[in-house]
Amino acid sequence: REKLIHECSQNPQNGLIIDEFGDFLAVMSKNYQLGMSGFLCKMYDCVESYQRKIMKESFKIEKAYLAMLASTTAEKFSKYASSDDFGGGLFPRFLYLWPTYQKERRPRKNIPIELEKEKEAICKYINNLFEFFSKTKEIELTVSDEALLLQDEWMGKKEKEIINSQVDGIDSFLSRIDEYSFKIAALIELGKNNINNQNNTNNRNNIKSSNLAKENVKPIISIISTDSMK
Repeated sequence: REKLIHECSQNPQNGLIIDEFGDFLAVMSKNYQLGMSGFLCKMYDCVESYQRKIMKESFKIEKAYLAMLASTTAEKFSKYASSDDFGGGLFPRFLYLWPTYQKERRPRKNIPIELEKEKEAICKYINNLFEFFSKTKEIELTVSDEALLLQDEWMGKKEKEIINSQVDGIDSFLSRIDEYSFKIAALIELGKNNINNQNNTNNRNNIKSSNLAKENVKPIISIISTDSMK
């Protein structure tokens, strides 16, 4: 935890990639890592200012933003995940992808030129994402009344579904569903006209606000409402 706090104090807008989340959870359960869960929650909430004193040295994190990408197996996740992480708010802050299909085996062979071009295009797009969000200043997001009404009606239905499911701990994920739907809709809307337009630097720097309409929110609600996300 101390190392992560130090790194975030140097670079508040940071990324954390964990190739084995099960081992990470196992370490978090140790006494010397007490408080790690709370720290990650604060970083997720993008606190304006966070201060911590470690070994007589003070660390300050301004305008925190910590993105995490992690992977593990179902067995390790079940072994090391605790009920406190569900009820305490850490796990509801994650989006989960849980594939149920069998991964297709790919025989060893030279990559066709077509796939190489696709790989280059993907790498270029990811680089554009990094350039866009690292150089773009804060963007104010507004939501139309129609979008808010649609969202409110949908959330009312989801609340009833979750309450009636009687699954322990699922209610702690409820408030995050509402939040994530707006976040995903905002990212998609920003990407439509801006991310690929990297040559127009002035256009990127002049982006100060974005508005979400009903049409932006509706497809995200549809995705989240599928059986795999219930």
